[in-house]
Amino acid sequence: MAANAVRDCRRATTNSRPKRPALRRLATAILAISATVAGTGCDSNIEVAAVDSTAGAPGSLRSVRRIGYYPAVVSRLLLRRAGLSESLPIEHGVVVYRVEYWTTGPDAEGVHASGLVAIPRSKDFRGVVSYQHPTRTDRGSVPSTPSKTALFVAIAFAGHGYILVAPDYLGLGSSPGRHPYLHSASEASAVVDLLGAAVELVRQKDRTWPELLFLTGFSQGGHASLAAHRALEAAPVEGLRVTATAPIAGTYNLSGIQFPKALEGASENHPAYLGYLATGYAHVYDEPITTVIRERYAQQFDTLYGGSMSMPDIVSALPSDPKELLRPEFLTAVSAGQETWFTRAMTENDVFSWTPHAPIRFYYGRGDQDSPMEDTRFTVEHMQSRGGRVSLVDVGDVDHNGVAFAAVPLVRAWFDSVAASSQ
Repeated sequence: MAANAVRDCRRATTNSRPKRPALRRLATAILAISATVAGTGCDSNIEVAAVDSTAGAPGSLRSVRRIGYYPAVVSRLLLRRAGLSESLPIEHGVVVYRVEYWTTGPDAEGVHASGLVAIPRSKDFRGVVSYQHPTRTDRGSVPSTPSKTALFVAIAFAGHGYILVAPDYLGLGSSPGRHPYLHSASEASAVVDLLGAAVELVRQKDRTWPELLFLTGFSQGGHASLAAHRALEAAPVEGLRVTATAPIAGTYNLSGIQFPKALEGASENHPAYLGYLATGYAHVYDEPITTVIRERYAQQFDTLYGGSMSMPDIVSALPSDPKELLRPEFLTAVSAGQETWFTRAMTENDVFSWTPHAPIRFYYGRGDQDSPMEDTRFTVEHMQSRGGRVSLVDVGDVDHNGVAFAAVPLVRAWFDSVAASSQ
């Protein structure tokens, strides 16, 4: 059905092309912009792939499907609509692929996952950018659909000559099962193994994989970017040496800063974040969620976090006060400084206490309530004290989403300068 949708989409686009080049480009632009603004477009539906009896090697391709081509003129129009055409000039058209690949789940078993790979129509590549997306509860709102945000990022980087790679993470996209939210090991494997699959795809097209690898991600993607950076430096993979990383408004010190801040409920999303974290860790560590979450809410979690509901819908189904979501006995234990399986799991998935070799530049906003600036500042100071080449960029008094909008042009400019100095 999905393949037929692709053919129908291509046929409709081809049959509607005007004969004159200028009108052809205009028609293509209108079609692409309409699809993007609507959040759908050709072949945007995604189904959970069937579980195979025999998994492939981690990092190997399972399937590849071309899902779109965005000429440079179309990409410029899209960025102009976003008000970013001047800060994000682009030179190349972009071919977008949905990729399924093999990776490793939290149980150390092989599992397939999905993601997006965008390849510029250019003679040479500047490098590779791996983009890690923010928190998503709906398995269809991920890069490989492609989501509007992922398409914007693909155009911003691939349109400038980078190969753009973006994992959906486990349990999202076409990957089966529940998403292990903010589980650092599975985030890292999802990122690293998609990069391995992208290497295979690029070589199948008789192109050379670039030496420079950059990591960036927003919100949860900041956590995933640090987890992947740490994993690649701890266990190097040939052809995947990290050049630089740029986390944006991420989550790094889960146990010491993010969790206490979430209990304060400064963001309306905090109860939903806590619920997502608790249900994810309960499944990963095989622990009873009702020792953390009140039973009347926990019994809704299979529906709320089953992969079909959006964050706003989940927020509306949960209490506005995060403490109302949690069992009183758990809160008492936390107040007394006692360790629980949930606090132990958060500590295990912190990503701030290590020493990076490649440089990292963190981006944050002073008005961000979802990922408070205290976490970013603490992480930078901690890594600097360990000798890491780490720096900090304040993008202004903007909210959570505003940080990403302000940071992406700055991140690309930094990657460009690092790439130029690496030649």
